[in-house]
Parts: sequence; C-alpha cells; structure tokens
Amino acid sequence: MREINAAYPKATFEPPSLPFILTYIAALASFRALIMADLKSTTKVDSKSSESPFPGPPPEKPSRNHFVFVLIPGQFDLNIPTGKRWCRKPFKYLRFLAWAILHLDGKIVLKDGTEVNENGWQDFTPHEIYYFLPNEPLENAKPINVRLLAKPELCYTPSEEKQWFRRDLKERDESCPFSSIAGDHNLEATHIMPVCKGDDWLQMLINSRYPDFVTGEGERLDDLCLEDIKNGFLLESKVRHRLEAHDIAILPTPNHIIKCEDLFCDPERLMRYRSGTRIPKKPLYALHWFREPVNRDPYDPGEPGLFCHNALAAFNTFTPGRRHPKPSCFLLECMYAATVVHVWGRGTENLEKHPGFLKAPIVEDADDWIEEVGWKMNEGDKEDNGFPIRNRVEGM
Repeated sequence: MREINAAYPKATFEPPSLPFILTYIAALASFRALIMADLKSTTKVDSKSSESPFPGPPPEKPSRNHFVFVLIPGQFDLNIPTGKRWCRKPFKYLRFLAWAILHLDGKIVLKDGTEVNENGWQDFTPHEIYYFLPNEPLENAKPINVRLLAKPELCYTPSEEKQWFRRDLKERDESCPFSSIAGDHNLEATHIMPVCKGDDWLQMLINSRYPDFVTGEGERLDDLCLEDIKNGFLLESKVRHRLEAHDIAILPTPNHIIKCEDLFCDPERLMRYRSGTRIPKKPLYALHWFREPVNRDPYDPGEPGLFCHNALAAFNTFTPGRRHPKPSCFLLECMYAATVVHVWGRGTENLEKHPGFLKAPIVEDADDWIEEVGWKMNEGDKEDNGFPIRNRVEGM
C-alpha cells in the first residue's frame, strides 16, 4: 500500500488564476449569445401570421350562465345558455348553428385561431368565447331571415285544405309525436313554416340554399309546398302554442353536421310512447326548449312535463292506405335557425345588411293579397310576435 501511495501521491487543489476566470466567463457569454440568436432565427414568425384572425374589439360579454359564439366578428354572435344539453358534441352543435344560419361550413376556433377538438366535449369550457372560421369567404354566406317566424294574426286557410291536411297528419302521426297525447279535442294540425308565407317565400328560400332542389342528405325539394303534410305535425295544443311562440324548435337529424348518434337519447321524457307508435331510425326529430317557464315543475303534466327538452318524435307504425312522408328536414332546419337567431342572436340587424341575406318577397298587388287572406293592415300595425310591418307588404 505504501508503494501504491508513493506512485500516486494525493492530489492537491489549486484555485484558478484570475485571467483564467475572466476568459471562462467571456466564453460562456459568447456561447449564450450564439444560442439566443439561433433560437430567434428558428422561432421567428411572420407578423401577419402571428396576428389573431379576428382583429378588433372582443364581442359583448355573455349573460350570466351563457357563452358567446361569434359567427361574424364585430357584427353578429349568439348568446347561448350553458345549462342545456343540445348535443353530445357541443362543437358540432356550434358548427351546425353556423351552417343553418349562414349556410357555410367551417371550424370552431378560439380567439387566437386555435382549432378546438370537435369530438372532444371535455374541451368545452363554459363562459368561453368561440369563433366560427368559415372554409370560404363570409361574402358567400346566405344568412337566414328571422322573419320566417312571423305570422299574421289572421291567416286564412280554406276549410277543405284544413280537413285533408289534418286527416293525413292524423294517419301519419296518430298522436302528438312529442307528448304521446291523443284525442281529437287535444290535437291541432300545425304548419312548420306558416302557410300564409306563400310559395314565393318558399321558393326564395330553396333557391338561395339549394338551387338544384336537393339537399346534401338527399331530400328533394322540387315538389315541396307549404300545404303539404311535409310542412306539418299533429301537435298537442300546448306544444303548438310553444312552437308558434318560438319557445321550442325541432332539430332534424341527420343533417349536414350532426348525425343521429350525436343526439341525446330522450333523457328527460316522462311519458311512455303510445302503443302503435315508435321513433324512426332516421330521420330523428328532437324537440329543444329555448325558453322554458320560470320555476316550472317537471312532473306537472301540463307545462311542459310531457314534452321535455330532447324529446324525440314517435310516429304511427300503421298507416292505412298509403304511406305519408315525414316532416321536411329542410323546413325544420330553416325554422330552427330562425328561432336561434330570434332568441339568442345579438346584432341581428347586421345580418340584413349582408349581400347574401334572404330578403322577403314583395307582394306586387298588396290590396288583392290582403283581401284574399282576410288580413287588414293599418299604418303602424305590428305583426304577431312583435315583427314590424314595413311600408310595403314585405317579410310576411
């Protein structure tokens, strides 16, 4: 051991000299400068690409328990409540709203342009602001006209048309599809789009969205008319009242965005379906509440326990004679969009300024038309539901 220790003497520590320390510090500083310069060169982003795709001031803050969905920045957005379940995939539902209102497809993003995961409901954050980023210029949009909902106080329909319309609906529906209520004294033949709108309104609506008269889901529109049962349901009187008051609307699936499996499976329905009725495989028709009565009792059979949020329509399984067509998904989608704009929309007046806005048809001979439908109009009168009447007979 002594020989080994003699061969390898114990090392001693000598502190570095001052010149060596200064040289070492200078080398570290130079190396750090090179690293920082390299990082700047590799992370440099074009100033234009680093800007938000939605410049300008943020939208108005959402109401309590609501979130904001911006469709046209600085002009139009939706103030949507957070307490409702509209779809299993919230971002797909937002895409559908953009499609139904603007007739544009696109994606849902945050303020900085980050795309959200459409299939990940876990990523949905209440009280957030979401933006619609269309796949094509906004100039190509075809904004829906909220006046689709307006209905004159007096809307005359010949008694013969009422009779066959109700008869065919009775054969197809048997009972109210959403509440299972039956009995002729409880049921009313109800039009989806007010029949007093007339064919001019319907044709303008079709031409603006599907000029080839067929939807992406294959529904043919060339033979669609407002007097047909494809424009109707047989509804319990309270359901009809809520539909015409725009407290509820009916979402058809599958549509361009939402599939049948994306819907909630009728979790709140309190009544069993009547014997002899069933929910079709497709299309599905989901009833959505937009404005429920305050402090309502969900178990009260009057209001609105029997036709709850997400109730799915069930139809008669046995139709004598001939098979009747189901309600038009196209009309329901348009009326759903108009209801959303009416209830949740902020900046609705800006939609009317858009070049692709669906303008109301003008009745050339207004006096004859008023006499025909039995509707008297005085200057300053207002239509039902608070929709103002223009100086010309427009936007019925």
